[in-house]
Amino acid sequence: MRQRQKAESQSRRPGGCVAKPGGPAALSRTAILSLALLPVVMIAGCLRQEESKPPAQSQAANAPPPNSTATDQPGPRLPLPALRPSTGAAPSSDSLAPRPDANTVVPSPGSPAAPPAVSSSATAEAAAPPIEAPLPQSTAELIAEVRAVVDELVQWGPDNLDCLEMKARFLDWLGKSEEAENVWRQCLEREPRYVHALVGLAAVAVKRGRHTEAIAHAQQAVDADPYSFRARDILAEALINENRPADAVDALVDFLKRDPRAHGYFLLGRAYTLLDDLPNARKAYEDAVRVYPDYAESHYALARICLRLGDRDASQKHLATYQRLMKRRDPHEQGMEMGRDDFKEMKINAAIIYTDAGRIYLARGIPQIAERLWRRAAALDPSSVPARELIARLMMDEERWSQAIQLFDELIRLAPAEPRWMLAQAQAYAFAKQTDQAKRVLAEASRRWPDRVEVHAARARFLAALGQDLDEAVQSAERVVQQRPNGIDYALLAWTRFRSGDTAGAEQAIRKALELDPANPEVQRVSAVIRAANPAASENPASLQSPNSTKP
Repeated sequence: MRQRQKAESQSRRPGGCVAKPGGPAALSRTAILSLALLPVVMIAGCLRQEESKPPAQSQAANAPPPNSTATDQPGPRLPLPALRPSTGAAPSSDSLAPRPDANTVVPSPGSPAAPPAVSSSATAEAAAPPIEAPLPQSTAELIAEVRAVVDELVQWGPDNLDCLEMKARFLDWLGKSEEAENVWRQCLEREPRYVHALVGLAAVAVKRGRHTEAIAHAQQAVDADPYSFRARDILAEALINENRPADAVDALVDFLKRDPRAHGYFLLGRAYTLLDDLPNARKAYEDAVRVYPDYAESHYALARICLRLGDRDASQKHLATYQRLMKRRDPHEQGMEMGRDDFKEMKINAAIIYTDAGRIYLARGIPQIAERLWRRAAALDPSSVPARELIARLMMDEERWSQAIQLFDELIRLAPAEPRWMLAQAQAYAFAKQTDQAKRVLAEASRRWPDRVEVHAARARFLAALGQDLDEAVQSAERVVQQRPNGIDYALLAWTRFRSGDTAGAEQAIRKALELDPANPEVQRVSAVIRAANPAASENPASLQSPNSTKP
């Protein structure tokens, strides 16, 4: 169970958050914006008043920065487009504020409006354990602690679906599945498309072997929220258990391109194995260990698949990795009954409840209680990625840069296969005016993930915005277009070359951008700036226009 929770938590993309207005000045507006546009970071519209501009290096270096909305800068406005997530997640609004997934609760569109938070902080203060409080040392202490938080939520919002859903989850955690199902059904009576209740009912049905019922509930959840990983995860597992592997593949294969999760790839591997499609099964299991390198079950599956495919060396390698990982596991996770490890499992589940309860407290306007619960969750489960992610987002919102940087260090350690934490840490360094550290982190990210276009695009933007190390900015942008040759990315290449003073190279890149995406207004604005800065191009504007465009 614990391994599955870890696998499900991998590649969890941060959601959006809104920074406080009027904060202290940081780097130049251009440098901050270049990182604010990353699809993996959480600050959208977090621009500070400009304190200083990068030193002038050429006419190109003095040009207006990409994506600037400032009115105090000379020249035309030049916003380069926001980078797209490498996973293919479509609209930028979804990539900046993705929907909740495995085991998460946030205020739902189907939930009635939350009661006003008048005089609620006092009861919340009393219910939530203080950050410095010792951790529970027994099951009874842990249950009592979590019960106080859940009871306070239900008392505060007795008609709020999200608060009731937390009660159902608490009951299920205690083993009172029938009572939990009753609460989830009450939620569905009020809102038939309430995703969390549908997922809860599906999870209980799978646990009890009622796979047909699980499929029905999970499919309803997927229909209500196509972005819910937990719903698809349960749906795919129930389909596999019902000997419908082809349907399981259909449920997962496109979704995982947008939201790659280790357990999702593991289930996809199982489905392909049942279909006797061994090459695709191998690829799915390899994707699982790429996302979560310590996924022992995937290594074991790979050992068997590689052996069937005749690749004995790879089979032995994965088998050795599996054996090494199993030796590191707790005896409880290997099937041995040990009371202290059962208690450890309970603490992990309590951490999940606290993580989601904190989201509701944040929505209630009590961020200090949200932080307290998230820090408690992190203490109960030292491997929890979601709790630390949420604390880091709150630290960024509240401009507590040093604490955010420290949390990103922890996230990098816990999820070393994912570049987004290093990119987010670079942004925190940028806001903290630690430019050299931001550059160092981006350089290290580029070294670790040479094939991730979002890493190179982020570095290209940041260096070009700073007006520093412009040759490296150009190299990063060139790597982006090699892997993702579209109009927007060629516009980024044009901008980095323009900033470095390579006017001819900028013109060549922007012509390609216009050829690929002539109607894109941001590509057109880059073209306008290059044309304005180049008298020869201004005399012959058609040279920087799309073949299909008309002369002004």
